Amino acid sequence: MSGWRAGAVARIAGGINASEQQILYKKFTSHPDNKKKRLNRQLGYERWRLLASLEHLLAGTRALLGNELLAKIKREPGDAIWLWSLGRLGARIPLYGPLHSVVAAEITGEWLKTLLELSTFTAVTASAIVLIARRIGRSLA
Repeated sequence: MSGWRAGAVARIAGGINASEQQILYKKFTSHPDNKKKRLNRQLGYERWRLLASLEHLLAGTRALLGNELLAKIKREPGDAIWLWSLGRLGARIPLYGPLHSVVAAEITGEWLKTLLELSTFTAVTASAIVLIARRIGRSLA
């Protein structure tokens, strides 16, 4: 699937059921070519927008994706796409997904600590923090 298709799918992700989202996740994370060759930067951005928009993925899967993004953010603290994607993955109140897909507060709390310690702090950093910090002290169960 090309980058523009991934971007289009990300915009309609709320209308895609859980099993279809799982298929998309597998397609964009386990394709052998993704590991061998370097993706065009814009295609990589579209991939992350898509993955971050899949709210039916299990919380553990979303946490793994968030940890991968956090490593990217540490290297490029001003990258708006990485920050936006982390904010969506760690959002305490999903846009359309089930509450059992929300990443555990302990994990997102660690993400927040990292974001607050970044050398570069932008409006997008603040937005990611707000998404992740909402309801962090309350149980979602």
